[in-house]
Amino acid sequence: MQHLQDQLIDFFKKQNYKGEPLLIALSGGPDSTALFHLLLRIKPQFVINFHVVHVDHGWREESEREAAMIRNLCKKERIEVHIKRLIKQDGGDLEAKARKERLSFYKELLEKIPYRAVLLAHQADDLAETVLKRLFEGAALYHLGGMKDVSEIDGIPIWRPFLAIPKKNILNYLKNNKIPYFIDPTNFDSRFLRSKMRKELLPKLSASFGKEIASPLARISAYSLELEEFLEKVMGNEGDEFQCFSGTDFEWKWRIKKFLFKQQIVLSSSTLKTVIYHLKNKSQKVKILTEKGPLWCEKGKLRF
Repeated sequence: MQHLQDQLIDFFKKQNYKGEPLLIALSGGPDSTALFHLLLRIKPQFVINFHVVHVDHGWREESEREAAMIRNLCKKERIEVHIKRLIKQDGGDLEAKARKERLSFYKELLEKIPYRAVLLAHQADDLAETVLKRLFEGAALYHLGGMKDVSEIDGIPIWRPFLAIPKKNILNYLKNNKIPYFIDPTNFDSRFLRSKMRKELLPKLSASFGKEIASPLARISAYSLELEEFLEKVMGNEGDEFQCFSGTDFEWKWRIKKFLFKQQIVLSSSTLKTVIYHLKNKSQKVKILTEKGPLWCEKGKLRF
């Protein structure tokens, strides 16, 4: 088995990394802690130039103390660190709000320093959870793909060097090297869907199947991403107005979804069927209500 250190070096070589500044998101949990220490380990031989970013969500009493420990760790290792404490919010989708705040902070830092990429420590088990969740939600075949090892989010270049590495390998590395890390109790709270999947569903499925299922789910993700890439190439993108065309139901759904995605509009399956019906029948003027405002089906055209 290839060592984590070698896998990390291979990842950087694949990206043609030449020592440009990188920004690693360090929460203090096992995955990001392992990535941080591995970067320190390969730094002398591979010329790694990186800073640390930590966002304290303020959800737990320990979070302020953990942020201080991360600051001290970076000071000890002579690594520049950027820490932001968020104002605690109540109600709504807290995880979505926190993610938005994190991305905003990353963007703010990228405007000051030309980081080549932001490093996130998602690993193979995280990818499996994402694919399984989308599968149970009934996502389209071309939307089953989870995270990519190299991607872009809101203009922010993202690298995930651990994405093909199982969680157990990371935990073994930390244990063998006696590296401490923080434990977030919410990761084991079954009230949260991700926690329930991690703690209950995935282990039960693996036990019932008789083998671990993270790797097969990762393959499904890869196949789905390949399919999406192929469809993008074959079908292309719509302009500012969607016009009626001759094609299969699959083509209709794909092209309408892509057209609406540019406006950040997602329709339910039933509403999508309604839109397709009115477009195909070239209805005179039908208004479809969406979260972003009305959508009009008029004489075979779709417009806002």
